Amino acid sequence: MTLQELADRITHNLQDKDVAEGLIDLHVTDMGHVHVDLASRTATASADNLQGPNSYVEISSDNLKKIRDGQLNPAMALMTRKIKVRGDLELVGNVAKLMKSS
Repeated sequence: MTLQELADRITHNLQDKDVAEGLIDLHVTDMGHVHVDLASRTATASADNLQGPNSYVEISSDNLKKIRDGQLNPAMALMTRKIKVRGDLELVGNVAKLMKSS
């Protein structure tokens, strides 16, 4: 999955969902960043960091794929530092659920 495909998937999955407002900088370490704006329900692929996010997530594309495919439990990924989160963990958790849905 490319970074743009990930951003498009998140944007699609955010539509018509009841989510808290906030900004998330999803840093896929070997690809780039996806900026998730929950207020506008959009996600944008970018090469740059997002300024002033509520949450920052760092993960490799391999581990992101494993979480998306159900091969890696997000809680276990946090405990084993395969995913790093700063900021609002609940906000990130809600968006992670949306990434898995089709």
